[in-house]
This record gives sequence, C-alpha cells and structure tokens, in this order.
Amino acid sequence: FGADFFGSPKGTRKYPLATQVASHPNTSEVMLDYLADIQDIDIRKAVAENPSTSSETLRMLARGPDASSNIARKRVKLEEKLNETIRKSGKQWCLYSKKKGKDGKRKKLGCYSSRKGAEKREKQVQHFKHANK
Repeated sequence: FGADFFGSPKGTRKYPLATQVASHPNTSEVMLDYLADIQDIDIRKAVAENPSTSSETLRMLARGPDASSNIARKRVKLEEKLNETIRKSGKQWCLYSKKKGKDGKRKKLGCYSSRKGAEKREKQVQHFKHANK
C-alpha cells in the first residue's frame, strides 16, 4: 500500500485533501480553527491565506515560527488598518472605502445588520483586490 489515509502517494504532500479544504473560501471558521491546530506547514499556510479565517485564528498562527506565521502577521496588520473602515450608522454597520473620493467623502461599500457581516464583506473586498498580485 503506497498511499496514506488521504490518498496521496508516499513522498508527496502529507495531507492534500486537508490543504484543499483549508484553502477553499467557503470553509467554515470552525473547520479552519481545527485545521490551524494541525502541525503541517502546507495546511497552516492555506488557513492563513483563506479569507474566511477568523482574526483569533490568524493571531494564533502569527505566533508560530513557520512560514504561515509570516502570512498571518501580514493579514493581522492589514485587518487592523482596515477595521477603521467599518462604522456604525444607526442600527447598521456600514463599510466605507479607505480612500476619499473627489468630493472628500468615503464611498459607502454597503451596510449590514451586524459587524460580523460587514467584516466578512471587507475580507471579500480585500481578497479580490489582492487576488492577482
């Protein structure tokens, strides 16, 4: 038998299925938290790069000594900078652009009933903004 539990041949990646799950943008935060605890560099990198990864999980990954911690540190810094763009307006949380337009105001990128919804949209915007770089 030349394959391990996840079906990869010996001598290749140890957990290819887990890495695919960790890199999928629709993976739940609970699953990403679980995968972040696995001591495999490829899985931890995929979790750090996933736009659905929670801030707590990123901070936990940022404390590690491996390459995933560098990715996580950059994402944590970016999140801290961009959290200024979410403000409460009445009963809703609104997402604003970081830069001001010609009129001197920030462009409203959408309003959501919860802060978590606005943060989720902010992560999506950042993901697609930096996707081809």
